[in-house]
Amino acid sequence: MTLAICRTIWVLAAFALTGQSRDVVPLEAGMILDRSVTIRPGTYRLSAPEDLARPVITVRGQGITVDFNGAVLAGGPEQADPDTYAGLAVLIDGGSKVTIKNAVIRGFEVSILARRSPDIHLAISDDGVRVWMDGAMILDDWAAHQSKVSRVPVGEGRHPFKVEYYDVTGCAELRFDIQRK
Repeated sequence: MTLAICRTIWVLAAFALTGQSRDVVPLEAGMILDRSVTIRPGTYRLSAPEDLARPVITVRGQGITVDFNGAVLAGGPEQADPDTYAGLAVLIDGGSKVTIKNAVIRGFEVSILARRSPDIHLAISDDGVRVWMDGAMILDDWAAHQSKVSRVPVGEGRHPFKVEYYDVTGCAELRFDIQRK
């Protein structure tokens, strides 16, 4: 009797552990994810074809979680004009109950596109910002981050400013103030 109970507990524990673990994989252009995975941390520079029908990564299936684990999926160069970016980074195609989390995706015309995929959950990093004054970059905080305040000293006189930012969650607030000391 005791041996049977121990075997049952062992089988249940093994099942619980395998059900919770995910494969840790590197990102590769053209990969199709049909199961839950954790992405190996790092920066992946993977360009996409201009054709939005050919994404870098495709997610298909039900109940899939893709944990980017802070990995960066970069298409075009960071300093490039965003209007020059091309391609689709992640396509969620025919999936349901798919979660994409902890991702930093930049340098693509479209970061994430979902087709025929109900109940999608995105939990990804917030926004980045760059500021130029007199044609020179004075703030480069392009890495995704949570809400924060950045301060940069500005001299007297008239200065043309250019502000560029991105928002991946739809909840970003950009506020640009100039204050006298």
